[in-house]
Amino acid sequence: MRWWASLAGGMVILAAALGDCTWAQSAYLNDHVVEGPPAGSDTERGGRLRPEAEGEPTWLAASLSDGLRPGPLEGVAPGEREPQAGAGAPPALDAGIQAGAQGGSDVASDFTNPTKLLTSYQFNTWYHPSFYGAVGSGTEFLVRPVIPVPKSALIPADQIVRIEFPVESMPHLPNGLALPNGFMDVQVFDLAVFPLSRDLTLAAGAITILPVATSPVTGQGRWQFGPAFAGVYTGIPKWQMGLLLQNSISLGSSEWPAVSQTFYNLILTRHFEQGWYGSLMGATGTYDWRAHELTVPVSASLGRVFSVGKQPVNFSVTPAYYANGPALTPKLELEFNFALIYR
Repeated sequence: MRWWASLAGGMVILAAALGDCTWAQSAYLNDHVVEGPPAGSDTERGGRLRPEAEGEPTWLAASLSDGLRPGPLEGVAPGEREPQAGAGAPPALDAGIQAGAQGGSDVASDFTNPTKLLTSYQFNTWYHPSFYGAVGSGTEFLVRPVIPVPKSALIPADQIVRIEFPVESMPHLPNGLALPNGFMDVQVFDLAVFPLSRDLTLAAGAITILPVATSPVTGQGRWQFGPAFAGVYTGIPKWQMGLLLQNSISLGSSEWPAVSQTFYNLILTRHFEQGWYGSLMGATGTYDWRAHELTVPVSASLGRVFSVGKQPVNFSVTPAYYANGPALTPKLELEFNFALIYR
């Protein structure tokens, strides 16, 4: 895994996001737009929706289906019988992706909220240019499916299941010894979701770590289990604030050292228009209860949820600096996240 390949792939996806998916929007507009937008329409893209052949314009058809206007209406020529603001006007092309202005019911804000029931398949790449107690760089790649399980007669609360399959390329020790690369331990995370109000959601569950690593350097060699907790507040428009905690404890006895560690993620995310969002302090920090070692990441993220054709996707970039940490902890980190999203 070459770091420059990960970086190049990330830049290609970022270029697509910055381009605002113009190739898809242009095709849509060419098929549906003529001069002059309807007054007060939500479709402010420099044109009016063309009427259907020998029939009613699209926005009028929507009005009729909603019972907003009695009887069939004739097609509207430019400048005639302008619709009232918002009355049956067609939604914006990316209406399902617009960022959290209404408290987070859209795809972008659902994606950044760990308590939302949203299916995604995430592909993360971390490039580590430097480490504590090691020489050289390393790369980690992770596949993370996130699968919601709605409540039913057998399941009393909504569930969110997240599984992580990581693989890592390691640096060298100061004496020049190359550390082995390989698969890391698999992590399974399950939360039950409990909405307390429109603006506050709590979730509680468990984390399980399976010792399947192919190298003693890339894994901890112990079965681990422990509690997990999340809380997210969305009462301030366009903002998400909260915390995600996971604590894993090793089970049984083994020749491997016992483990008791906490993973934490702060949630401080601001959403903008067109699916853009920014986050602060969102990288994963840890606390080792046995060694009494704390890692504190300082990070900032910029990301966007947008459509490629009809498929919602996410792309984000997160640089991070770890102020301290034990041996083999990254000092610097650059993370790329690409995700396929399904509602």
